[in-house]
Amino acid sequence: CGPATFAIAADQSVITWGAATNGELAYGKLGKKSSARPDKCNALEGTNTHMVACGSGFTIFLTGGRSK
Repeated sequence: CGPATFAIAADQSVITWGAATNGELAYGKLGKKSSARPDKCNALEGTNTHMVACGSGFTIFLTGGRSK
């Protein structure tokens, strides 16, 4: 989690929520800028995410390939 952003990865899905002004929620350029309720990050759907790190103005996803 970051100052106001939260992310979790499980079962080849990533769920994010919180307040974000710099795209930290990974909803895309035209996606929503905040989410009071957890929502799936479709851009990372099916990706094996090994680690998530959040900070002030960023979220980093360490991925290792897509499922088949």
